[in-house]
Amino acid sequence: MNVYAGDVNAPKEKLIWWLACPCILLLILIALGIQRIVDVAAIQNSVSRNWELGFDSDDPRTGRPRDLPAFVDEPVQHLFDWMFDSTVGTTNKQVVYDDLFRSLFRGPIHGITIYEPHMPRGDVGAALLRFPHLQQVWIGLAEQFTASDWTLLCKRLRLLPELQDVDLDGNNLTDTCIIPLSGHPRLRKITIGGYQLTPMCLKTLSTLPSLTDVTIDQSSHFKPEDQKAMAAALPAVTFDFSGCP
Repeated sequence: MNVYAGDVNAPKEKLIWWLACPCILLLILIALGIQRIVDVAAIQNSVSRNWELGFDSDDPRTGRPRDLPAFVDEPVQHLFDWMFDSTVGTTNKQVVYDDLFRSLFRGPIHGITIYEPHMPRGDVGAALLRFPHLQQVWIGLAEQFTASDWTLLCKRLRLLPELQDVDLDGNNLTDTCIIPLSGHPRLRKITIGGYQLTPMCLKTLSTLPSLTDVTIDQSSHFKPEDQKAMAAALPAVTFDFSGCP
């Protein structure tokens, strides 16, 4: 009986294939994990106070990703607490690195919160663009953002095609800063907190075809007659001026 080389090598080739598949899958998972860490680090590196970030995939009760079990998360937390004990109350590196670790267990991220970021250290909006499926962005108490910082951020937010909910809060936020948001096709809810905001922001709001809810806080420029005029100009939109003095 003739034995062909192909018949002899077939079992070996199958074995190599079965060994290669898990390795390839593992490499893909490692690459995806590294990419996620790089993306989250980009947001951390874009602001000077980078330890109060929030993600919609986190469990609001525990603050950790829903897919991350406590028996894995807690020992890692303790390790970072020990490693970066000297930074507690200053740069809080234990929180920063814990966020990077937790990012490995977060599924698709559709919402990001940056609270009290202080001064930008880079292009915050460009960092957010690393998450192209974002639907909600909240940047709170950004008192050290300049008007140009806000304008650039709004230019970047306009490029997020699935964005639906924006909450921006800062003293230097003006009517001009939000103009780049004009015409966004899916933006339906806007919350803006800023002392410099005026009824002139209606020009931008009126260009948003999906807009349904607008909340304006802190500004003293919206008199009762202005509020009525804005509501009349956009009857399909619900306005909330309760946060205005």
